[in-house]
Amino acid sequence: MSNDVDPHRPGDQPQPVNEVISHGSPTQHQGTTGVEPSEATAPTGSFDEVDSSSQQAEPPRDGFVTASGPPLPPVIEAFPGYHDVPKASTPAWVTGSPPAAARRKKRSQPWILLAATMAMAVLIVVGVIGYRMIQNNTAAKPPAAAEPPPAAVLEGTYRVDIDWAKQTENGAPASSSDKTNSSSWWAFRSFCSSTGCVASGTVLDDTNHQVAATPPRTAEFHFVNGQWQRTPVTSQYPRKRCLGADGKIGPGTETQIISWSAEPQPDRSLRGLWTNTVLTDECGFIGTVWQAPLVAVRTGDLPPAVTVADPATITVTPLTSSPVPPVAGATPVLDGTFSVEYDWSKQTVNGKQTIGDMAPSVDWWAFRSLCTSAGCVATGAQLAQENHQAPVGGGMVLRFVDGRWEQTPHLGPGQGCPGGTNPQVATSETFVWSLEPQPDGTLRGIQTDTAMSDECGNRGYVYRTPLLATRKGDVPAAVVLADPSLFQLPPAPPSTSPHP
Repeated sequence: MSNDVDPHRPGDQPQPVNEVISHGSPTQHQGTTGVEPSEATAPTGSFDEVDSSSQQAEPPRDGFVTASGPPLPPVIEAFPGYHDVPKASTPAWVTGSPPAAARRKKRSQPWILLAATMAMAVLIVVGVIGYRMIQNNTAAKPPAAAEPPPAAVLEGTYRVDIDWAKQTENGAPASSSDKTNSSSWWAFRSFCSSTGCVASGTVLDDTNHQVAATPPRTAEFHFVNGQWQRTPVTSQYPRKRCLGADGKIGPGTETQIISWSAEPQPDRSLRGLWTNTVLTDECGFIGTVWQAPLVAVRTGDLPPAVTVADPATITVTPLTSSPVPPVAGATPVLDGTFSVEYDWSKQTVNGKQTIGDMAPSVDWWAFRSLCTSAGCVATGAQLAQENHQAPVGGGMVLRFVDGRWEQTPHLGPGQGCPGGTNPQVATSETFVWSLEPQPDGTLRGIQTDTAMSDECGNRGYVYRTPLLATRKGDVPAAVVLADPSLFQLPPAPPSTSPHP
């Protein structure tokens, strides 16, 4: 297993359930029984900060008195203290007739006062203009970086642990060959601006945490909604049993996307989830979501010999769950808990009516859908037969095409041969759902399953069974459904594919 804590899970990754049904008709079945995560052999993903202010102007005084006349209105002083000069005492001759010199001086006072008032007004105007210019100049220079909130600081060396013993599959407990934690060490740097906070990380050597791992492994993070979210990475994961472009069953690969989300804690640690979602259906796992608890603990400062990319170079754009805006008023909606009834009495094989089990059977599924300008997609997870609030693992993806919810060919776990006595002898089949919304809110359609191998002598047989899906309530809280936006752009089938 890679020492990067974004392995595709330790131990053998789940293969489609090798359950064999030796009687009855084939149905889609998924669950955690016998599902084992595998050692990561594919390229691993990883979990992977000036301000300025202006001085406040001194508040205007209540007013001041001129040498003669009533008080003037309040004035904002360009130079505070300019009018704090002590006033002269009243001359003694004010009670009697002033001398001639005094009379001449008194007659000249209005001109002096007028000149002083005009000069003072000019100074006030100049002061106000200067103040505003300084204020505007300060506002025109935004800070290059903002002081980050304490929770958004991600600096230093961290040990990252993933608890595989608590791993889940679409919310259900998932079996794993590795029940212990896996640990790796990281060096982080973070940066905050007015548009948000980002961080960069580098994986450290498992033995010597003062040097970077070889080959180098890095990751980028965005602080969104109070959590550090790692930029998702995709990888090709190998499996032993997949549907090839030539229609044959054999080794192949599927596309997975790995992400982390972790919330800062008061002690500077982080707690969250490691998430792995299967994006393609070559091996029968599309829509499956594996999750495991993640804890990152700070163990020290940045190692001096390790170069961590400058986080300021990361584009600070918030991560969103939808690549394009949702379409308002879109009619196809597939959200909630549904019962899916199979009408075996009307099943056909190669176009001919079958003779066998006539009693219908019911599966339970939870779905969520998203409609955007790119189209409508729904993701699903199977529920327990006895408790419809509990997930059992296993995913599904449907796309709304030509008025129907359509499934891509889905490789099933294999069905036992009719009347066979060896439970290990089974045929490989693909399943496809096609459901049309009805005016009463139900969905009606067909499940088509095709025998892809000849263990039971029925290679090429096509079974068609009527389906009725009825909404029974909301999605149970315990269910984890894949993000529909991850499947907005359907991959084009290979030109040699036997399926349209």
